[in-house]
Amino acid sequence: MNQWKKGRNRLGVLAVALLSVWATADAGSPEPPGPPGHSTMLPLDEIDPRRPITVDMFPLTITELGSSWYLTRNIDLDPGVGGITVEAHDVTIDLMGFALTGHFGQGPGIGAPLADRTTVKNGTLLVWDTGIKLNGNSVVTNVRVEGSMYSGIEVGLASRVTDSTAYSNGHHGIVAKSGSIVRDCVVDENSENGIWATTYVGDMTHEGTLITGCNVEDNGRNGIRVDGHAYVLNNQIRANDADCVNGKAGIWVNRDGNRIEGNHITMNNVGIDLDGDDNIIFRNTLLHNSTCAEVAPGATGNVFQIGSDASAGHWANFCK
Repeated sequence: MNQWKKGRNRLGVLAVALLSVWATADAGSPEPPGPPGHSTMLPLDEIDPRRPITVDMFPLTITELGSSWYLTRNIDLDPGVGGITVEAHDVTIDLMGFALTGHFGQGPGIGAPLADRTTVKNGTLLVWDTGIKLNGNSVVTNVRVEGSMYSGIEVGLASRVTDSTAYSNGHHGIVAKSGSIVRDCVVDENSENGIWATTYVGDMTHEGTLITGCNVEDNGRNGIRVDGHAYVLNNQIRANDADCVNGKAGIWVNRDGNRIEGNHITMNNVGIDLDGDDNIIFRNTLLHNSTCAEVAPGATGNVFQIGSDASAGHWANFCK
């Protein structure tokens, strides 16, 4: 009996020891915490280094190289207050789905007259002289520009405009200089050209622009105007200069060395107006235009065959 009691006592001592070890482990380190005021949290500018844009900052001039900015809400500026001017390279402006609304006479909503590599994305510009006017190597994506006095979007050399809308602007919808890409855009009801691909000529070099996958409708002059060495591929071009007021076309091939391919061109004053030399124009459909095509008397070296059925051949443009 005494041995049984002794064994039970030894088990009790062992249980108490184990409980003590578990309690110590649960309690964590016995070392006291760091001094008051010390925090392991990251500063806000390391979590999100972008800078908010608020209404009290306008007119805003950005001078910090490589900085990134964003809207925090819709901003409707008072008359006489200008927009955003970018004076540093590599700046990004994220509109965050909001609208920046201005007034005529205050310049562009977002302008970068000298700075390169500006990015503007994800929002709306309303009622400016020009909605967005950027220098070279810039990017405009997922932006809507509406109601500008002049052009909706203008970009410099080797820039990109993608997934954007230019609607009801006083001059051109989108103007892109040489070497640019305009892709998957909607360009509608602008007073002049829907999309204008301008050409930079220097040291005898011509650089073209790619325009592809765009819907270009109801613009007052040309749906698409190309000034040289552009590639216009697989666009829907409808009802441009439909009232025959300006005498222009769904596509105006104004100069030389362009490739116009696979576009669906309908209900325009003239389907294709060809004024340049050495252009290749094939596999376009030309339906229900007032005039299928016009070719300038002096235009030479062009590949431009028009047919009305499949017998016309591989290079044909089909006119109905």
